[in-house]
Parts: sequence; structure tokens; C-alpha cells
Amino acid sequence: MNIDKYRQELINLALDQYHKPYEEDAHGPYSFDHAGLIWYLYNEILGINVYKDGYGKDSSTQIMTSSYGKLYVYEENLKKLEECNFKLGDILFFHRKSFLDTEPKPTNKYPGYCGIYIGEKDFIHCHKDHSQVVIGSFYHDYWNKCLVGKKDIFEDEKVLKMIK
Repeated sequence: MNIDKYRQELINLALDQYHKPYEEDAHGPYSFDHAGLIWYLYNEILGINVYKDGYGKDSSTQIMTSSYGKLYVYEENLKKLEECNFKLGDILFFHRKSFLDTEPKPTNKYPGYCGIYIGEKDFIHCHKDHSQVVIGSFYHDYWNKCLVGKKDIFEDEKVLKMIK
């Protein structure tokens, strides 16, 4: 079993989606929203529904709470990027602004946004404001402030049994 092979296939497929258009509630293959991109990638590579058994109003929350993968939630004092141990294909969760906020607040742990880690402190995501799939970076301070956690789908016995 070569998990790294599956991680790289996931990244290659993600990069193939670069610049595809944003469309609310779209799950590919021609357009996406932020969670739809994640769903599409894992469905194509592993044949799984990353929303399975998840709960919450937002699709990012459903992915975060789904029965697939191992979830890591970052506390503010432990959130140094070097300590996050990102792996290719990790699903990254970010909080968004609350209703009256002018910028994201660390106290808002609602994961309203997600992307896929592609290496070198970069991640791919489908951004509504950019109207397409784009690459973001943790070199941009905005994303550092918003990071809530990550989920490694490959750290799951169900998934490991599927790819043997």
C-alpha cells in the first residue's frame, strides 16, 4: 500500500482544477464551490463521500465532522505552522468572519471554509471572491489567522482498508 501515491494523485487532480469557475453548491467536474472541490477530489481518487455522517449547517462543518479521516483542531497557542505537520492532501479548515466582524477573529472557531494542502505552505481552494479555483499560501497572514484545523483522510482504518 503506497499512501504517498494516492496523496500525489489527489494533488495532481487538484492542480488540474486550477482556474475552473466557482459556482455555489457545485461539486465538479466543470465548476466548484469550496467544499465541492474537496468532495470531488476525494470522490474521484478514493470513491468516498467526505460529507458521510457529517453534521452541521455548512458543508465545511459536515466534512470536518464526517466519519472519514483523523481531525486535528489547533488551539491558538499551538498554532505555529511548523508544528501543524501538514501532509499532501490534508483538508484544511478555516474560520470566517462572524456576522458583524470586519476581519476573522481567532475566537470564531466556526469552520466555514476549506482547502487542500498541496505542499510548500500552499493549498488549493475554490474562492468565491476570485470566482475560481486558486492557490493560497500561508505566507499570507490572513490564512494563518483563520486556520482552525486539518483532517487527514488517510489516517483512517476504513480508508486504509479500501486502498490495500
